[in-house]
Formats: sequence, structure tokens, C-alpha cells
Amino acid sequence: MYPLIPRTWWVWAVAIIALIAIFAASQAEHYGLVIAATRVATTVASILVLAATIFGGSYYYAPWRIFWRWIPSLNNIVFPDLNGVWIGSTSSNWPTIEKMLEAAQAYRPVNMAELEAIKPREDAIAVEIKASLFSLKIFVAASATNGQSHSLIARPRRDPDSEKLFVTNVYRQLVPNHQPTDEASHLGAADLQISSDDHTSIEGEYWTRRKWQLGLNTAGRIKLKRVSDKRQPKKELMTYALEERDRLSKS
Repeated sequence: MYPLIPRTWWVWAVAIIALIAIFAASQAEHYGLVIAATRVATTVASILVLAATIFGGSYYYAPWRIFWRWIPSLNNIVFPDLNGVWIGSTSSNWPTIEKMLEAAQAYRPVNMAELEAIKPREDAIAVEIKASLFSLKIFVAASATNGQSHSLIARPRRDPDSEKLFVTNVYRQLVPNHQPTDEASHLGAADLQISSDDHTSIEGEYWTRRKWQLGLNTAGRIKLKRVSDKRQPKKELMTYALEERDRLSKS
């Protein structure tokens, strides 16, 4: 996982405080005070790490999240608080791949015009993001396959040229009762841009390596909108995805 605030910053902070503690202990000896410098440094560092861990958690009332709610400009200065449940849809190129697969199985050609006329497949998904000052974790539930994924590497980043905000995610998806054209487990990746106005929408591209040996790996676009700052107790992420699927089918 990649932190919102790099771990190296915290390591340097602990090291500097430890050095200050050691220096203070050595100076205290000049005034007749005997203090074990290593004990002071260890205690101070331990307190700092414990405080940072408590302060920097992903839970709703984590102190840093409270500060972010009090001072919304921190969402721009540092990075947005992305915690919560996001729902939306994927727009997949699977129908195009399926068309080519069917043509191959039927030993018939398929021309470019046919492929260009195929519309992407829209499927509802739900995403839960758990972000702290130390880590970023992303969980996804896909309504089409009942597949669920979790991030292996998730990194927030700011484009140095445009100053736009992105989240890059490498994930593993597990698909129960998968079809012959799918896999029980496969890797995927997504590069998503966060809206610059209110940071409540995300959009970008994704791609998978499912059945890549047969050329069945997919790609598409993702559109998400945050619906809650935290997931409802005892409500599964897949339930959000299925509710969104029902809503889209009625619209």
C-alpha cells in the first residue's frame, strides 16, 4: 500500500525527534540530571508512532478526517479524503471481444465496421475506499459476475504538470462460479482521475489480464460517485452494487 503522506516523512520525523531527545539528555547531564538518552528516545518515538497510528486511521472519527472536514481546503493542499462507498458503472469492451470469439469459433471473418458498431457493456459496481495517512485500500464488488476485488497496490498521485489528482490501483479479482471465458482469479489495474471541484466523483480506465493467453483480457472505463462517507453496518458491498444494477435497469 502507498500512504497519503509518505512513510519516509514519518521515519524522518521519528529520527529527528529521537536525535533531539538524545541531545536534550546529554545537555541535561551538565545540570546534574542523569537521563538515559536511549530510553528517552525510545519512549518519545513510541509515543509518536502510537499517536500517528491513532491519528491517521481510516475510521470516520479519526482526528485527521475530522480536520479535513473542518478545513476542506486540505483536500486540495494535501489530498482528498476518499473514504467511503462509491457506486457507478463500468463500460467494458467485452461485447467486442465476444463478437471476435464467436467469429473465430464459427470460422467466419468479422470486419472492422461490425466491431465499430458494437456498444460497450454497462455493468454496475460498488467501491469501498479505506484511506489513512499511511495506506490506501480499495475494494470492489461487480454486479455482472458477483466478482470482488481488493487492491494489491493503491497509490494516490498528483500530476506534476496539470496538478490533477489520480488514484492508480493494481488489484486481484476473485470470481465465484466463473464462466469458461473467465478465470477464478485474475489481476487488473485502473488509473482514475478524481474530480477537481468537489472530489466526489472518479472516472478513468481499467484493464484486466483475464484469459490473456486467448486474447480475452478486457478493458473499459469506470465512472463512480461517492454516496456515503462510510459503509452502513452489516451491509455488504455487493448489496450496493446490486441495488445500483436495479436502479440502472429501471432508468
